[in-house]
Amino acid sequence: MKSCPNCGELVGDSVEICFNCNYNFDLHTVMKNSTIDSKDEESRLALNPQYEYEVVVIPDRSSGEVDTDQLRRTLSSYASVHWRLHSVFTNECGKNAMSAAVSGIGFGTNATIDQTVLIFERCVRAEG
Repeated sequence: MKSCPNCGELVGDSVEICFNCNYNFDLHTVMKNSTIDSKDEESRLALNPQYEYEVVVIPDRSSGEVDTDQLRRTLSSYASVHWRLHSVFTNECGKNAMSAAVSGIGFGTNATIDQTVLIFERCVRAEG
């Protein structure tokens, strides 16, 4: 196993491109064997793409359903300016529980508050 010098991700010895930050080990090897000083961080990073990330949180509707309309609008909006969806997950923020009892008869409500978290990425500098 080896670590990516760009992001520190642990990857297999035969990996050519880091799956986390897209660092290209082959270009690094070529550079290491060339006249460019391999310890020069700026030169090393210049051979690999750089990305920026944006996090968007979409709360569920009050009914607990995913707000698919807002999700669709957000995806289309970001795609139109060259962002791509990198990851998505649901964040359970908490539970809201209320109950009451009157004369031995009880009732209550329980709701889970969730958010859909979208992580977008786009390349801000292409390879070499």
